[in-house]
Amino acid sequence: ESEELRDNAAEALVNFSEDHSMRETISGALDIPSFQNMQDRLIQIHASDAHLAMSLRHMTIEELPWGPALA
Repeated sequence: ESEELRDNAAEALVNFSEDHSMRETISGALDIPSFQNMQDRLIQIHASDAHLAMSLRHMTIEELPWGPALA
C-alpha cells in the first residue's frame, strides 16, 4: 500500500507541475531527487500504458488471450 500511495502522490505532483497556476506552489518539491526519480518512473509507466493500449487496439478478438479467469 505504501508504494501505491507514494506513486499516487508522485502522480499528483506531476499533474500539479503541469498546471501552470500550481507550478510555483510546488516548485520546492520538484527539485527533490526522490520526486524526480518518481517522475521518471511515472513517465515510463505512462509510455508503457500507451504502448499497451495501442497494441490492444490493433488486436482482433481472436488474438486476445482467453483463459478460465477471463471467460
